[in-house]
Amino acid sequence: MYVSILTLNFLNLLSTFILLRNMETNKNTQNQTKKKSPAGRKPIADKKVVVTLFIRQSEIDKRGGKEAVQKQCYDFLDNDSFSMQTKL
Repeated sequence: MYVSILTLNFLNLLSTFILLRNMETNKNTQNQTKKKSPAGRKPIADKKVVVTLFIRQSEIDKRGGKEAVQKQCYDFLDNDSFSMQTKL
């Protein structure tokens, strides 16, 4: 009877050790998966913004269509002589 109790205590201790070791391993794998991925869009210093303009259809037709008006707007904004001074 004495040997069997000793064996049972040893087996109980061994199973507790294995259980604690598995729990430690699970904690390590959970911490590794929680790290934030660096994937995603890179920040842009001067990002584009959508600007909505309401222009009469007759003005668009007179200037050659929608694409031509867009190009004229871009050319106007890129022009070096354009200034933002307000006349009072």
